[in-house]
Amino acid sequence: MPTEWAWRDVCLAVLGEADETEARILRQLLGDVLIDHDVPKREARQVQQAIGKPDDELAFGLEEGSSADEVSAVIWPWSA
Repeated sequence: MPTEWAWRDVCLAVLGEADETEARILRQLLGDVLIDHDVPKREARQVQQAIGKPDDELAFGLEEGSSADEVSAVIWPWSA
């Protein structure tokens, strides 16, 4: 039976097998989870150790005020 932290365990396992681009995207997403959700300190520390320091390049040139077209141009190749 999966625990409530199964998502983290799976993400970290995938991160270990991911190519460079996949790993960059997954690290960004995991970093966002740590920012946007109340993750307990122990679990947050484990994720932070796995993803390392934030990388400004992970924003792919997007900012908070980026237009929908700009966001679509970045995510469209990954959804195909």
